[in-house]
Amino acid sequence: MGLQEISEKYRRYSNDLMNILRLRTKPIGVALIDKDPSELGINALRPVKHLRRKLTFCQMTAAARYYGMGMVATLEDMACPGEIIIFGFAEPPEYFLDGSLSYGLYTKTKETGRALDSSLPRLPAGKYRALLTMPPR
Repeated sequence: MGLQEISEKYRRYSNDLMNILRLRTKPIGVALIDKDPSELGINALRPVKHLRRKLTFCQMTAAARYYGMGMVATLEDMACPGEIIIFGFAEPPEYFLDGSLSYGLYTKTKETGRALDSSLPRLPAGKYRALLTMPPR
């Protein structure tokens, strides 16, 4: 199967998802990368380098969905502590393990914060080096 056939296949998948789920925007691509993103030759913006600010995963997906901007972020580009831990860019610090991250923001007690934070799925720390969000082509 050639590149054109593959592109057409995924374009049909995208259109089917749009129709079935009644999405307002096209689905985007998200990938976790285990190499330095500069080695891959991907044409995507780096938040700190190109926008002079760190971004959250939510902001990166919104940029891909609404503005067609591909983004690739390493630990240095990520703004949300929870996402840094969940995506495995760093080991969880004590404030994550003891419930302080969610306490006051999502929970009323530190114990409930600990239960919430410990229930979140986490990728192994150090497995991935970057997170990529890309708009449909």
